[in-house]
Amino acid sequence: MAGPRKDVEKLIVIAKSEGWTCARCGSGHYKLVSPAGAIVILPFSPSSGRAFYYSRALLRRYGLKGA
Repeated sequence: MAGPRKDVEKLIVIAKSEGWTCARCGSGHYKLVSPAGAIVILPFSPSSGRAFYYSRALLRRYGLKGA
């Protein structure tokens, strides 16, 4: 694991390459929207290592294949 912030940034790059859209929210979180319309909110700086794994699992459930 490179670090929580870098790991989240890698997930965002993967999501964008698979057609997801990404926007930064006012709270500092990222809002990812799948091609099917599912919305996932990711923390920019997860507070724990488990938060990253939870976010990655959530994206996989919504169809992200490269995570």
